[in-house]
Amino acid sequence: MDAGDDLIAWSATALQESPEKSSSAHLKVQEVFAHWLPVINHFIQPTEPKAIVETGVFDREPVAQWGDNQCVTLLGDAAHLIRPSLGLGTTLALQDAVTLARNLADITLTDIERLGLAIQNYERERMAVTTPLLEKARQGGYDSHAEDQADRLKIAFETQLASVRSK
Repeated sequence: MDAGDDLIAWSATALQESPEKSSSAHLKVQEVFAHWLPVINHFIQPTEPKAIVETGVFDREPVAQWGDNQCVTLLGDAAHLIRPSLGLGTTLALQDAVTLARNLADITLTDIERLGLAIQNYERERMAVTTPLLEKARQGGYDSHAEDQADRLKIAFETQLASVRSK
């Protein structure tokens, strides 16, 4: 992408087995993309090594509860850390907030028993939504780095096209 001042902004992703950062992100990028089209190297090679930022993308396994089942719970990424590949982080956090507020609407906060039940209900409702999305985002992350990605996309496109044509 043209970043002005004769600069090009680029980004790249690669699947790594280890969360450890490399000592030289510039060399790591060159190694990962060495077998790609030569034009890719025209972007990587002139990039200042200090301009390359290596970050990780993580999630975590779903947990059985997000709080103490009495008066404390979590929402958003604190409750369900999902990879950003679905682009739903803000949406899920807002949905969590609305669901929690709805469950707490008729509760007197000093009524610990009803408060605990409301929190448990909120967590149960939201886990039913967020747990499958976590798995979908995780699989999407792996799929986007699959060696046969082009073949998968072609098959998916042809399948979709065939279903449209048959209607």
